[in-house]
Formats: sequence, structure tokens, C-alpha cells
Amino acid sequence: MTMFPENKIYCGDNLEIMRGMPDESIDLIYLDPPFFSNKEKETIWGDGTEMRSYGDTNISYDDRLGRELTAEECAYKERHSGGIAHYLGWMKDRLIEMHRILRPTGTIYLHIDWHASHYLKVEMDKIFGYNNFRDEIIWSFSKVGGTTKKFLKWHETIFRYSKTNVFTFNMDEVRESYSESLLESLKEDDGGKYYTRGLGTDPSVKRNKKTYINPKGKVPGDVWNICQYAAPKKERLGYPTQKPEALLERIIKVSSNQNDIILDPFCGCGTSLAVSDRLNRRYIGIDISPKACKVITTRRLQYSSSEIIGLPTNVNDLVEMKPHEFQQWVCDKMLAKNTSRSKHKPSGGDGGKDGIVRNNLITSGGYGGTPIQIKQSDGVGVNVIKNLFATMHDMKVKKGFVVALSFGSGAIEQVSIYKLEDSVDIKLIKAEDLCNIPNYNFHKKAIQKLEA
Repeated sequence: MTMFPENKIYCGDNLEIMRGMPDESIDLIYLDPPFFSNKEKETIWGDGTEMRSYGDTNISYDDRLGRELTAEECAYKERHSGGIAHYLGWMKDRLIEMHRILRPTGTIYLHIDWHASHYLKVEMDKIFGYNNFRDEIIWSFSKVGGTTKKFLKWHETIFRYSKTNVFTFNMDEVRESYSESLLESLKEDDGGKYYTRGLGTDPSVKRNKKTYINPKGKVPGDVWNICQYAAPKKERLGYPTQKPEALLERIIKVSSNQNDIILDPFCGCGTSLAVSDRLNRRYIGIDISPKACKVITTRRLQYSSSEIIGLPTNVNDLVEMKPHEFQQWVCDKMLAKNTSRSKHKPSGGDGGKDGIVRNNLITSGGYGGTPIQIKQSDGVGVNVIKNLFATMHDMKVKKGFVVALSFGSGAIEQVSIYKLEDSVDIKLIKAEDLCNIPNYNFHKKAIQKLEA
């Protein structure tokens, strides 16, 4: 069997990455995919990469045609995208791959909320088999909120499926403590084993049947109250959908053994990877957001280096990226907010800018609020420079950036003209030069390095 590199973080579309994995090579899969809910709010620090992967702003790009769609084509595609049906199709393709790569003794946990749980349960039954459904786990928690027309949503659902009737299930690893009242009622038999006759609501009723207890604790139910929704303060990384380690610890302990391979195809900030690492499991993490992948490297993983497989390292990688992925990658590198079109903006409606440098503590030299024009093309010419200049004039700023694969002589000359005649500072940056810079701090030395 061909080995797939493990203890690694892969940045990219999990469907394509999983297609490169060998059959029956994974022991446990945990996935916490984007929920089919308010997609506008469910982005990673506002970059929107995850949402674009299943068709929000990606509706403006067609993989088969290999180009951006016109406004009319976008409107047609959006009308016929099917809403929940489109989401289920997106998920189904990935679940089929997960079934293929899961070992016969493997288990999969699908973490989802009420918006699509019932629909996905049907898909899971079809792919993994109705008889291989094992548990509907309710993760119960408290959240601050208020409503007058419905009950508060204080739970999420986790479906557990096996691939066959023979699967790993280490119950003794996750047993819970008995209640104090039950422990006080225990009696010891002649063999030194403890039992109870049960605690009824009516103390006058005598119970004769002995129920022996397991000294390791009781079997947990399928309603888990093991932690709050928000991760404990010591675990928090600023990731909006970060899950507590205690939740993943129970899943990994009960359904895998040491040295098993754990896959999280929507790994986010890497909670499942960190817990797998701590419990001496091997892991494979995948996420489409470069920003999320970089956060994982801040966790202490004994197996993983800071290497993220899938990030572009040269101009050939940049050319192969989809346009929306290229734009987001540049914005991440330049600490900028992506302002390019979304599903609410027609094709071409970027207003002369694709990003805005964020105003924060790590930007310096007056570059906060600076517009960025991003072009995934060679020989960028005068028109792009003039468009950015017009945008800068409207924004009343004197600094701007153009990022492209390369620039024509006309663009370079036009930048010089604006600098001399209008005191406007437009920096031309080759995208390939951003590959080797961890993040662009916008100070004079960084700019000098990029311009060299």
C-alpha cells in the first residue's frame, strides 16, 4: 500500500487531497465541516476561504470552463445551485472519499448542527450503511443569548458510524465517575466486588436485585455535558469555531488506539491534531484556509514541524491556484481584508481594489488602510495602475499596492509618473516574492526586500 505522509498539515481542497490517499488507510475520521447556516458569519477571521470552497463567492468561477463567469452566468448558476441540495452534493463527494479511505475497523464522527443534520444523516446511511449507524451523540452546552420566539439552541449533533461490524471502541478509556449518592449505597459481597440494589424514588420499596458496578466507572450516555461550547481560556487561539480539547479527547480515546492514524479534513485551528498528538496518535489535518493552517503551527505538536504542505512556494504554484484562492492568499500574506467580489457583487465589481491593509499593531509606516489591486497575470500594464490611482484618489490616500505575477514596462513607468507629478506611492510587488515571507509587516526593510 502506498503510504501517505502523516503528522502533516495540508492546505487545500480536502476532496482533492483525500483522492490522493490510499484505500483503507485511516483509523478514525472526525469532521466538523462548515454548517449550512448563516454563511456570511461563518468565515475564518473574515477571510471567507472556507465558504468559497462550497460555492458562496466561488459561484463566480467555473472549474470546467477554467475562467470567471459573466454576471449573467453567475446569476443563472446561483438560481440553480439548489441551496441545501448544493451543500449536500458538496458534502456527499467528500463523505464518499472518507468511506473509501477508512479502514474496515475504522469509525467516523460527523459533527453538525440542526440546519443540515437530518439531511446528512440520510446521506451517511446511504454511504456507510444504515446498519453501521452507531450513535447520535448530543453535545449539550450553555451559551449566552436571548430570544422570545424560540428555545435557545444549546446543543450540536455528532453522528458516529463504523465501516463494518468490527470496530475499535475502548469504553474503559472514557468511563465516568459514579454519583456520590450511588457510591454511598454500595455494598461489598464475599468476593470483594461492589454492588447496589438501586436507588428508587420511593424509599419504602425494597429492591432485591444486585447490580454490580465497574470499578473504572459508569458508561457515558449519548448526551455529553463534558465541557462548555467555548474552549477553556488556556486553549483559546482566537479561532471562532474552536472546539474544546475535552470533546475531541473522548472521541479519540474511545475510537482509536495509540499509533492509529486520525484524519480531520476540516481541521481549522487543529484541536483534533493537538489532542491526537498528546495521546500518541498519528494524524493528517486538512484545511482550505491558509490562515487556519498557520494557526495550527503555533500549537505544540511533537510530531509536526512548521511545514504546511500545499502552500505556494513558486510562480508555478501561483499560476495553478484558482483566482479566488490566489486573491485570498495575497490578502493573508499582506495582512489585508479581502474586498473582492462576493455572491452579492457581480463579476468585475471590485471597485478598483481587491484588498485593504488592516489597521493593526503589526503594520507600520502608514500602510494601514492602503488599497491593494491583485492580478493573477503576467505583464500587468498601465490600465491596472490607472484604476488603482483612481481608487486611491476616491479614498484620499497616497499609498497603494499592486500584486501580480509580473509587470510590463508601461506599468513601471506610470508608477514613476504618479510619484513625480502627484506624490503618490504605488508599490509593485511580484507575487512570487511573497512566497518566502511569513507575513508582510509593511515596514521599510520588508518593502526594500520585495523591491530588490
